[in-house]
Amino acid sequence: MEYHESIDKSAEIARLVLPTLTRLQLPANPVNFALWYEYYLGGNEPLKNILDQVLEGKEVLIPELAAKLHHDHILHGKSDQLRQISEEIRELLSSVIGLVGNAGVDVDKFSGSLGQYSQDLENLKDENAALELKSMVKDMLDEARDMMKTNERFSQQLDTTSREIGMLRAELQDLRIQASQDALTGLGNRKSFDEALERALENASGEMSSVCLMMVDVDNFKSINDEYGHLIGDKILRFVADILRRSVKGRDQVARFGGDEFGIVLEETPPTGAYRLAESIRQLISKSSLKRTDTGEPIRKVTVSIGVDCNEPSDTPESILGRADKALYESKNLGRNRVTCTMERPNLG
Repeated sequence: MEYHESIDKSAEIARLVLPTLTRLQLPANPVNFALWYEYYLGGNEPLKNILDQVLEGKEVLIPELAAKLHHDHILHGKSDQLRQISEEIRELLSSVIGLVGNAGVDVDKFSGSLGQYSQDLENLKDENAALELKSMVKDMLDEARDMMKTNERFSQQLDTTSREIGMLRAELQDLRIQASQDALTGLGNRKSFDEALERALENASGEMSSVCLMMVDVDNFKSINDEYGHLIGDKILRFVADILRRSVKGRDQVARFGGDEFGIVLEETPPTGAYRLAESIRQLISKSSLKRTDTGEPIRKVTVSIGVDCNEPSDTPESILGRADKALYESKNLGRNRVTCTMERPNLG
């Protein structure tokens, strides 16, 4: 969403949001803050109706519900802005075309006048020729000045319109990024993950082209939240996201699939390469030591379970995702902190 409130107005809303989060024992993370900011700002009636239930104690705002409300009632609203901005850009481009067309008419008119004047000069034969020539020259100069003024106005309008188009394009790009980005980790969100997986499978052609999918889940994340609180839980999610981001390259796409689960789409990657990468990620996270920033005390060991699968010729996004998800839950069932492949385990040599 785009907000235009004054500093005083936004401060007033913030003074309402923070006590509400404290009273409901909710962490003041970006998702919760945005939900209640939107609630007190007013105007988002569907969201208000749901959060009224939370205030009345009829509904509990668990993290999964908060994330869904944020996606459905705040991020989803950006689609209307995208359409509006796209329409404004189209209107501005039409305006530019019109300006160019008008300028072209003026230039054509002037060129036609010059041709006619040239013809008239050849036909001058009597004693009034000098007066007629003087009159024609004056008319030519007047038209030249008019055309110059028109072109000057056109240039100014074109500069203004170009700046407006540039600003709208920048705003449109920002909205597109926000609409496809997870607010907590900065990774792509579920929408960008689905698009990346579909695009990768469409691009995969021929026997040598391979798309591998990796599903990563933080082990015992609920108990970590229960023991340390949601702020530490968020810190752990950002820590895992950073390792995943630094572990991939090129066209590979990392996204927060939802909650404590992440997805990685690997293009042109053979099964052995995908398995090696998954093992590398698992070991990096398992060997890391995290501490609380407030007390310096160590946080218990963080591990992840990973499921890996690579595409088959007839695969759809749903089919490869189903197999990778199955592999992930097999890793969970076999004791966590491990990598499982649904295909035959690659020979690592």
